[in-house]
Amino acid sequence: MHVDKSPAARSRNVLLTLFGVPSILFLMFLSARESYLHRPLPEEPMAKDAPGSINDVDRNGKLNASVTPIESNEIEHTELMDDAMCEWRSDILVGTCFGLRCGTKEAAAVKSAKECSSLCCGLEDKCITWQYREDIGCCIGPVVRLGFEGSKSPHWCEPTPPSPWEGGRKSSSEVLPNNASSTPGPDASSLSCAWGDQIKGQCFGLGPSRPYQTIDECREACCNDEDCSVWQYRQDKGCFYGKSNHCERYEGIAAQPYVGKRKPVDPNRVNREGWLN
Repeated sequence: MHVDKSPAARSRNVLLTLFGVPSILFLMFLSARESYLHRPLPEEPMAKDAPGSINDVDRNGKLNASVTPIESNEIEHTELMDDAMCEWRSDILVGTCFGLRCGTKEAAAVKSAKECSSLCCGLEDKCITWQYREDIGCCIGPVVRLGFEGSKSPHWCEPTPPSPWEGGRKSSSEVLPNNASSTPGPDASSLSCAWGDQIKGQCFGLGPSRPYQTIDECREACCNDEDCSVWQYRQDKGCFYGKSNHCERYEGIAAQPYVGKRKPVDPNRVNREGWLN
């Protein structure tokens, strides 16, 4: 049997000998207090990352690792200021912007585009871009690009409002006899695929566009690829397919454009995380 002969143990034994039960209660209190003081603090819940109900992932389906200078405890009590006090670029951010943070502690109480703009204005260089839509709420963040603007920021916005896609998720596939094709297309298919409900909202993580020019070609290419579970096609975007566990809704308010603005900045001050040096 192991006997604790440490100085702390000897001290406890002396207390027990001299004071009995009261010393036991005192030691229990000290032990509980020390345990509480050294209990690790729970991690703060991750803020929603970007508009479009994508929660904790970015628009490529990966956890958002962008470093942000926004500290909730620092600006928790930021008062809304008149957004006319800030200078804004003339373009309206009607399409999905990638890299903004939505539903953060400081933006949770914002109920309108006007309030979102005012919040961003008051945050000075800690907010360069804002976007608002009723279902998403207020989203704030760093510098974003529209197209290939001269900025080092990795964040960008769709130049057009949300639009419906043609697409589907593969529910099953089976080999057809004699290499017969079940769907029209440029090549004979050796697989027959069943598809679930049509996916009208954009799916993320499908990779680069594919060299197929029609809906049927795109669908068949996905069917022939064992690693493909989702395909999408849009006339202005092209064909995409691969694997995705996140597709946006496209119904009701989710089919409506965003409202958003960004502050004019000196491109030479923008770092590779989208913030100002």
